[in-house]
Amino acid sequence: VFGEVIAGKTSKESRIVAARNVCYEESENKFYAEISGQPCLKGIKLTVLPVYTVPHDVDYSTGNIDFLGSVVVSTNVTSGFRVRASEDILVMGVVEAAELHAGGEIFIKRGFMGAGKGKLKAKKRIILKYASSGNIVSDSDLLVEDSLLNCDVTSRGKVRRSEEHTSELQSQFRIS
Repeated sequence: VFGEVIAGKTSKESRIVAARNVCYEESENKFYAEISGQPCLKGIKLTVLPVYTVPHDVDYSTGNIDFLGSVVVSTNVTSGFRVRASEDILVMGVVEAAELHAGGEIFIKRGFMGAGKGKLKAKKRIILKYASSGNIVSDSDLLVEDSLLNCDVTSRGKVRRSEEHTSELQSQFRIS
């Protein structure tokens, strides 16, 4: 403003370090995944988490699922079953009167029909199309595309209507 040069603050170099299932090739200045899975940046640590894909319904053929990493269910989670993941859970179909517990986020592409017995619990956001007659607990936000009907909801963040969740699902899990 007055024609004087103002020196900028000296900055620290931002450094990302390779953590679990990631190697860094110094000569190429590139990171490489050692396993196929979901990339995750936590603080300065870059990790690749395993992803368990269930190609059909979670039912008597699979039993309950307890996995260290993310779980993708290609169809539905039927009544009476439980899916636990240390990271995210993605269900491409419907969750019936079942329990989902995630250390990360829960994404349900279609909806949740709790029938008074089902429960969704996530450390981060829960994103779904609709929910009815279930118990929903999120330590972050709850984003619903259509409706919540007769649900017991606990959220430490915002509960709001969202139309953008489908694009979020596709970018996070690279699905089509």
